[in-house]
Amino acid sequence: MTACTLDVTVQSNVNPAALGCDLLDPALPADAALGYPVCRASIHTDLDGYAAAFGWIQVVRSTDTAKPDEYDIDPLALFRDVATPFAFFGIKPLLFDAPFRDQRYDLGWEAQAFLCEVPDGVMSHKVCPIVGFWWGFNVAGGSVTIHPARALDLAAWNGHQGLLAANYPDWSFDAAK
Repeated sequence: MTACTLDVTVQSNVNPAALGCDLLDPALPADAALGYPVCRASIHTDLDGYAAAFGWIQVVRSTDTAKPDEYDIDPLALFRDVATPFAFFGIKPLLFDAPFRDQRYDLGWEAQAFLCEVPDGVMSHKVCPIVGFWWGFNVAGGSVTIHPARALDLAAWNGHQGLLAANYPDWSFDAAK
């Protein structure tokens, strides 16, 4: 398993425009994302180049969806039609997410984020999980409560293998060890 550590922060969005949240839907009020969470996860490792080529896979579930008890893939909209499971991929890529809703109705939202590697130097479609974390938020009565990140047992990854395989049939997803 690849040796690396994460630095994860989940904090309140105090400046949505500086984070580009206003670009996602210009019809929304400029402060729609104010107070919702901003998550950043950076990778620290002595590896470099192809050996440090990692990807982030994030799954989310939310009470405002048709299946509130089920996780779903959380790609960047840019990659929705691209046959890759990764929301972010590159040399020591940063995970960034700033979810929000246009109205502050009651809901619960949670994410499981996994740092993964393609073990053969990015030559195949094989994914191996390295480390994971959980984070989320609730909205109740118009107030946003942010849940800080916490380490996630990699066994959680195994529960998402069917979802990943169904969405990305040309990829293989190793079980967590």
